[in-house]
Amino acid sequence: MPEQLPPPRLGAQRIAVLAAHLLQVASPPQIKASRLVALENLGPTDQRGTVPAGVSLVCADGTRMLLRATSGASQTPYPDEDPHPNWRVPEDIAV
Repeated sequence: MPEQLPPPRLGAQRIAVLAAHLLQVASPPQIKASRLVALENLGPTDQRGTVPAGVSLVCADGTRMLLRATSGASQTPYPDEDPHPNWRVPEDIAV
């Protein structure tokens, strides 16, 4: 898993990585396993199948789910670089 979040202009990838980080730190008992996934039909056309597009979840009861990340348009441009590059999910996060 990437240590840092992708830049804000890569909204869907950024959300997918953030969700994976949150799940890793919070470690909710309802989620047995989670991992980032790349999907062959989603993402930048030159990187489909290689960039994070969601999070695959295996729940404690065996149910499998896909949390798919999406991003919409903004009226203001996204910065090319992360304005908070050193931010990390707090270790004491709870669900």
